[in-house]
Amino acid sequence: MQGATTRDILGRLKNTKADVIDLLGAYHTRAHEELWLQDARLYRAFADELIHHGHPTLAVELVREAFEKTKGPNATLRLSDDPHLKYLIALGYARGGNATQAEEYLARLEPVDALAPELAEHALCLHGSLYKDRYMQSERTAEQRRSAKESTAFYKKAFKRTRGLFPLINWATMSLLSGEKKLAHRLARKAHARAMQATRQAGASRDRWLPAVIAEALLIQRELDEAITWYREAVGRASAAGKVGDIAAMRRNALLLKPKLGLTQELWQTLSLGNVVAFAGHMLDRPSDGARQALRFPRDPAMERLVRTAIANAMDKLNVRVGFCSAACGSDILFAELMQSRDFELHVVLPFRLDDFYHTSVHFGLDDSDDVWREWRQRCDLVLARSRRANRLHFATREPFLGDQVLFEFVNTFTQGLAINRARELGIDPWAIVVLDPDSPLRHGGTRYFLERWQKKMQGRNCEVIDLQGVRELAGLPRNSVAPAVAPASSELRRQVKAMLFADVKGSSKVPEERSPLFAARFLGKVKDVVDATRPRPRFVNTAGDGVTAVFDSVRQAADFAWRLMDQMGTVNWGEFGFTERRPIRVALHAGPVYEQRDPVIKKTNYFGGHMNFAARLEPSTMPGCIFTSAQFAAALAVETGHHFVCEVVGVAELPKDAGRHPLYRLERRPAQSARRRT
Repeated sequence: MQGATTRDILGRLKNTKADVIDLLGAYHTRAHEELWLQDARLYRAFADELIHHGHPTLAVELVREAFEKTKGPNATLRLSDDPHLKYLIALGYARGGNATQAEEYLARLEPVDALAPELAEHALCLHGSLYKDRYMQSERTAEQRRSAKESTAFYKKAFKRTRGLFPLINWATMSLLSGEKKLAHRLARKAHARAMQATRQAGASRDRWLPAVIAEALLIQRELDEAITWYREAVGRASAAGKVGDIAAMRRNALLLKPKLGLTQELWQTLSLGNVVAFAGHMLDRPSDGARQALRFPRDPAMERLVRTAIANAMDKLNVRVGFCSAACGSDILFAELMQSRDFELHVVLPFRLDDFYHTSVHFGLDDSDDVWREWRQRCDLVLARSRRANRLHFATREPFLGDQVLFEFVNTFTQGLAINRARELGIDPWAIVVLDPDSPLRHGGTRYFLERWQKKMQGRNCEVIDLQGVRELAGLPRNSVAPAVAPASSELRRQVKAMLFADVKGSSKVPEERSPLFAARFLGKVKDVVDATRPRPRFVNTAGDGVTAVFDSVRQAADFAWRLMDQMGTVNWGEFGFTERRPIRVALHAGPVYEQRDPVIKKTNYFGGHMNFAARLEPSTMPGCIFTSAQFAAALAVETGHHFVCEVVGVAELPKDAGRHPLYRLERRPAQSARRRT
């Protein structure tokens, strides 16, 4: 692989059976760095494939890297000037749900008339799709109509520039939504005729968009049965190519038309992406050391086969294509093995440091003396290795367990939130599959806790429960069960899950000395106003010069505080202190388990631990005027109810002081009416 040329790599990437994630891991390395920096085609091709395979976050990260690595005076290429990459990062942000960032990058493109025709069409259509999203998010008829007309104008301009089929069908769709029914039908008939003619050309059988255009044109004309036939063809071609993101785009357009046309359940099943699933289930019964043996998931080959079959049946029933789970012995590993054997997208989420996870949840320290537990350790290692290679291994925290059961509770939240956010990215609703003994007690972080938390979030919907007691009966095992032992705590001081805020004013060191007292008074006065108005009050607040640290009981409280803090900073005339930004403050939010302890220096309760340090590392990577969050915070916010905040993907950042590479999200607030509609 080290001797591969750009042509070799691009050839492998075009192979329809190639896994873009695997290829990125193989060729996006130091050994091939010169190839990437000398030829924009690698960045373009990989970013495009990542987006169309449903991985916009990775695409954004890749293009941002291209801009960063080639901005110096010695760069062979200055990729930040590449219009195709500017378009691709805008498309990545748009597919990831961050319309604001998408619009910012589109604005950096040259005037459309100066672009190559194909790129100009793509850019104009992306503008049109952003207004299409605004239409979908609005509940007010007047706002919807304005957004539809703006969208129509961009698609019309794109069609006039290239006479392309894609802008033509979208022009038809948005014309219908803007109230121009006759125009929409005329354009749809034109798109249908041109697409049918194109199906007779060479290579048409490999084009997944042609049948999608035909289907949408028929849909607009209310020819639903024939539309379903063509949608099946489009979905089949996209699925064969692994283009999950493209199926999501087809589904979004049909979803737009649903209120106007009253679409059938058969059509929605045809456009199914497969489901995103958060999985949880009991692990094998813990060794009892001579005490009464817990009988919930015994080490029994027949039991394992039956549970595997039950999980496989649930996956087939829900058409699972993306899954999130942990890797404990028993249910988790069975689900993970099934997902990986089918080459589906699996994310493994671990609660804490790997060695401790093995001892609490995989082999219980018996892998040296018992062949069965050694085998489960090996199976776990295989699952983790494959997930790591695909960049789909996540840690809720990398700290040691130390007997803190709250870490199992936290990984439940993290797993569910990751699944909810991934489903949102694909434009579908998430599901849960739970393997549960109905007699199992409610224990924080346990399987029943996972189920009840999910049902609260989803209002009792979208959950498939596998009755472990019923499986035991099929295996001919006794009905009774007892709760497994809980690992004892190893210290008296327990960690608690909290939300943390770190904020500062970037560039405050350049404030003139004579202006420093007034700057401090203005800044700290605004902070005090927000703190005084906050109910319930933060658990902890501290300031240091231009910085603020705060700790909250919930991510919702932290999000609300951060948003009001940003609003307050917009009322300051920062220009009198030499700033050019309207809001030079940057705010970072994180969530995780921390220690609560009285601080003898400041004489009040303070918070300590690795997650406090991580939150501090996150803040310097935040853009001024923005509120960035960690993946943990974004996941916890997705699970929590009673708010109107969303976290939109930004990319992946290398955090300072060897904190590593971590995904970043931007906190946004939406009015109650603009929650994304679901089918």
